[in-house]
Amino acid sequence: MVRASWRVVLCVGAALSVGGLSACDIEGFGEIVGGECTLIGCHDMLTVAFSPPVDDDYDVQLVLDGAIVGFDCEDGQVVGGGGQVIACDAAGFQLLTTASTVEVAASGNVAMWEAFGSGAPDVEEVRPNGPDCEPVCLQGTFSVATQQL
Repeated sequence: MVRASWRVVLCVGAALSVGGLSACDIEGFGEIVGGECTLIGCHDMLTVAFSPPVDDDYDVQLVLDGAIVGFDCEDGQVVGGGGQVIACDAAGFQLLTTASTVEVAASGNVAMWEAFGSGAPDVEEVRPNGPDCEPVCLQGTFSVATQQL
């Protein structure tokens, strides 16, 4: 993999130094220079945003297309979540998945607040390598209102 990376750098560098594009192509890696597709990867992701953000550790129970996921956010670190929840902070959390329906129940561990919401997330199709190139990933966003108790 390192050798292929250096070859890409050399091909790109050579193409730029002569002011044109090279037909450099690395077998098994798609068209790197001189083609339409690059090798950028992506993941399906769902971002759940708190409005307004919270200043507290919190517990979350989610239902994503019928599957239940629970986790805690402690000092900006995900505790639990079965590997699906990858990040959390005062603004919300991110999961390595998308869903057509989302149900969220969250509550503060110290401050008295809660957030409830259900519905369909806004989903955008992302093609980081161009409109006709793979991969295709779905990026969803869902907002829930937080309220003080």
